[in-house]
Amino acid sequence: MGLPQESRQSYKALVDSGNQRYYAFPSGAVGVAVVNATTGAWAWSTVDFTIIAAGAVAGYTDPSWLCGIVVLQSTWSAATIYGDIAIGYGAAAAETWVAEFPLLAGVPTAVGLATSGPIYLPHPIKIVGVPRIGARIRASTSAATGCTIKVIMASGVGS
Repeated sequence: MGLPQESRQSYKALVDSGNQRYYAFPSGAVGVAVVNATTGAWAWSTVDFTIIAAGAVAGYTDPSWLCGIVVLQSTWSAATIYGDIAIGYGAAAAETWVAEFPLLAGVPTAVGLATSGPIYLPHPIKIVGVPRIGARIRASTSAATGCTIKVIMASGVGS
């Protein structure tokens, strides 16, 4: 499907938004810990973390649209870390990576947590079928830590 068709579907979603539903996945869970367990700075994590398993999950329909992510918690120590979180779909270690989100994470004090609002894409990305949705992370420093995240998905945007 080309950009004109996706643009038409996005426009239709704005006009016919009563059919549109947003979901945060994983649903009914605290999120997925996406951990930078690499040996060097700015290297992608060696593990691709599953956010949504392939198959039927309530709210995850065909097609669905990736709209963004939310970072729920940073597990880094009291320091600022710069990084990226990539979201993709497909089998583990064979994903099609469709979006990268810049990340500024850290804990301002030893007992506090940094907060982050949702990070939305400028336009949703259509995902056909109900494939596995995964994530990976890279950061300015190597450490066996990372973030707990959820993805924001929409259904009913268009066919």
